[in-house]
Amino acid sequence: MKNIKTYLLFFVLAVLAVGCEPDGYEVPDIEQVPVKIVHDIVYEIDGKEKSYLDDALIPFSITLYDTKDMMTWYKDPRAIEIKEVTNKDESASTDEDFVISFDTVEKVTVVDDEGNESTELVVESYVINTSKVNSTAGTMSYTFTKDGEQVTRIYRVRAREDKVYN
Repeated sequence: MKNIKTYLLFFVLAVLAVGCEPDGYEVPDIEQVPVKIVHDIVYEIDGKEKSYLDDALIPFSITLYDTKDMMTWYKDPRAIEIKEVTNKDESASTDEDFVISFDTVEKVTVVDDEGNESTELVVESYVINTSKVNSTAGTMSYTFTKDGEQVTRIYRVRAREDKVYN
């Protein structure tokens, strides 16, 4: 009986030793990447400040990736929308200020009155102009099409550089 327990113990230890081999796992490609985070976003209308709690077109925050052509639009702290970024230009930025312009492109399926589906591209344009140095609020211009008309909203924002995991 002792021999069976001994052999069983060695067998279990051998299986555990082989199963925990560290070379058997792939190392994930996770690294920190530089981003610009736009936060404290406020839209003023009729003298009243509105935030993401008041209007779906006001994001909680925006993360703009430096190394990828994408941004995340946080509708609130839990809901994320990922958008493809095109035409990004940071050439007017200085050591003290962010001046960033870019567009986002999204494919949207549209159904006409007869039930026919088609795909349209929705382009939204952004221009962010705010301080890097202190917490002084700057502006973000957001241009989009609503009900066939082009609309531009000017938000009061703050921005900072940071790093996040990809």
